[in-house]
Amino acid sequence: GMELLKPSYSAYMVANARAIARAANLAGGSDIESKFSSIADDLEAAMFKYLWAPEQKFFVCEDPSETLRFIKILSSAL
Repeated sequence: GMELLKPSYSAYMVANARAIARAANLAGGSDIESKFSSIADDLEAAMFKYLWAPEQKFFVCEDPSETLRFIKILSSAL
């Protein structure tokens, strides 16, 4: 649950999705590449929307009041 809201874990998930997309591209799996590129894009957008603190110019742990919304984004991407 809450681990998914930490910026470092979220960044790992984005990087992993991009790596899977790249591997699928190399293997000729365009459907898988497209799916995981989309997942990475959605997760990265969610990170900036929910975890970026513009006043600090830094990613921060999510406010618990936004937890369910962020988890829904993560689970719908997968």
